[in-house]
Amino acid sequence: MDDETRHLSIWADESKEQTAKILRAQFADSSPLTPDEIKVWHAVQRLLADRSTIPIQLPSWFESVAEKVWTGDVRIRRYFPAFIQACKTVSLIRSFRGEEQKPESIQVRFSDYAIAMLIFEDAFSKSLTLADEKSVELRDVISRISSRRGGRPVSARDVEKELGIPLHEAYELIRRAVDHKLIQRANAPQKGNRKLYLPAAARIQFLPKPEDVFKMASVADRVKFVHPITGKAVVYER
Repeated sequence: MDDETRHLSIWADESKEQTAKILRAQFADSSPLTPDEIKVWHAVQRLLADRSTIPIQLPSWFESVAEKVWTGDVRIRRYFPAFIQACKTVSLIRSFRGEEQKPESIQVRFSDYAIAMLIFEDAFSKSLTLADEKSVELRDVISRISSRRGGRPVSARDVEKELGIPLHEAYELIRRAVDHKLIQRANAPQKGNRKLYLPAAARIQFLPKPEDVFKMASVADRVKFVHPITGKAVVYER
C-alpha cells in the first residue's frame, strides 16, 4: 500500500486477445529511428525544457473540480496533484501552437483538462479499483454466493458463513468494497431491513467528466479539440 500512495498502477491487459496481438507483433517489421528523426526528438526535448521554466497557472474553476473529486481512498492525496501536473504538461505542449514568442505565463484551459482526463482516466480508474485486493476478492465471493442462489442478493451474514470470519469483519470488508464501487446495495433502505448486496461494475469515477466540468466552468460557449486517443474532433457547446 506504501507504493500505491506514491505511484499510479498500470494494469496489464491479460486477455487472450492481447496475448495473440503480442505473438503476431513478433513478426512485424519495425525500423529504428533514423539519425534525422532522433535529432528532431532531441530538439523537441530542448524546446520543452526551455519553456518548462514558464509559470503555469490553474484557472479558478479548478477549485470546483477539486470539490467533485472522489475521496474514498487515501491515494487520491497523491493522484490529484499528479493529475494537475498532467494538465500542466498538456498545456505546456499546447502553448507552442500559434505562439511566435515565448509567453510570460501559461494558463491551463478546459481543453487541457479534457485531454489529460481522456488520456489518464482509465489508468486512474483501474489503479483505484484493482489495487484493493481484499475488495476484489469480496466481489468475487458475493458473485459466487449470488450465482448459487440464482442471482439473489447477498447479506453480511452470508459473507460471514462463506468466509468463516466474524460478522464485524464481514461488515468491514463490505464497507470497503462499497467505497471502491466493487459491490452495490441491492435493496432500498427501510427501517428494520437488512442490507443486501450484488457485484457492481468495477469502475471508480475519480475525476468529474469533461462534459460536467464544461457545464460548471467559466469557459467559451464552444470548445473544440482533438481526442488524444482516437484522433477525432471533440466539440463541447452550450
